[in-house]
Amino acid sequence: VGVPANCVGVVAVAAHTRYGDLAGYSNVGVGVSMTAPGGVGSSVEFAVVAPSNTGATAAGVPDPGRGFAGTSAAAPHVAGTAALLWSYDPSLTALEIRNALVGSVRPWPAGTRCSLASLAGQCGAGMLDAGAALSRLGGMVALDIDAPRGPLPGGTRVTLAAVVRSVYAPEQLAFRWSQTGGPPVQLLHADAPVVTLELPPLRADVGLRATVTDPSGGVTVADGVVRVNNPPVAQQPGPIVVAVGESVALRLEASDPDGDAVRFTLLAGPPGLGVGRGDGRLFWIAGDAGVYPVRIAVEDAYGLAGAEIAFAIHVSDGSSLAPPLRPAGAGRNGGGGSAGPWLFALAGFAAVASAFRRARRLRGRAV
Repeated sequence: VGVPANCVGVVAVAAHTRYGDLAGYSNVGVGVSMTAPGGVGSSVEFAVVAPSNTGATAAGVPDPGRGFAGTSAAAPHVAGTAALLWSYDPSLTALEIRNALVGSVRPWPAGTRCSLASLAGQCGAGMLDAGAALSRLGGMVALDIDAPRGPLPGGTRVTLAAVVRSVYAPEQLAFRWSQTGGPPVQLLHADAPVVTLELPPLRADVGLRATVTDPSGGVTVADGVVRVNNPPVAQQPGPIVVAVGESVALRLEASDPDGDAVRFTLLAGPPGLGVGRGDGRLFWIAGDAGVYPVRIAVEDAYGLAGAEIAFAIHVSDGSSLAPPLRPAGAGRNGGGGSAGPWLFALAGFAAVASAFRRARRLRGRAV
């Protein structure tokens, strides 16, 4: 389930056929709220019949030949039902509308894909039922989940709260938490308004559902997702010493606990220094003498940043072993990916020998 369906507060809609089965083209996953008619448009399944758009000032008469299929047909069914509820009661909030939609769904027919245990929690709460949603408005329980904003590191202990607004007193309501997706986790106090759990160690989407039953037998559900992602870890290279005109080449070293690709972005460094976004290879021809700070951002494929890589390149012109500090110029944007296990610098044996001879001459003059 991608953007914008996976955004907070959105009703994500999958598509079912006229027989209540999941449409073959429809995505499912943690975060789907419900299914709605999407049709198929084959010899055995039919597309959704919609008004044509041939009218001069309004949609034309429904034409079976103008049916269309897809989640683009399913989502408008939910949007239209929401508009129906608002027209019935303009004072309703967005949360109350969502609760009425999700809390009034009908179950999928037995034997259809969404009714199978293998897809439990992946298709949402059920199939859209506009009439049931409208009749549910009287005495409705408004339910939302207060969850931490992710992504969070694996192993984090988190709490989620079922936030209820209702005509009933809290003690009249029965709460129940369940998991709808992701690696299995233990839910502590699953029959209370607030649930606690420890997140799995590696990247995952943990789907959770809060269910509230009121004294009349009405059931209200709300779904939430806690995203787990561990930031990449980078190794810090030590200072690099070169002479004017020599080349610097190294491969930055970083890894991701979840096995995600690592990317590198140059934040600051001397003019002309480049960093490969995909491989972390850094290259530069040393310019004027000075000390040049380098800063490189490290993030995984999902944009989660880890600690920056920071080091300095010392450039000597041979007149001094301790060149004066020079501010780094704006670096060229680079980037990166997976990083290897090695780091190297090309300064050349001649440069090392030259530095050694300069040190001896300086010691001789001091004596």
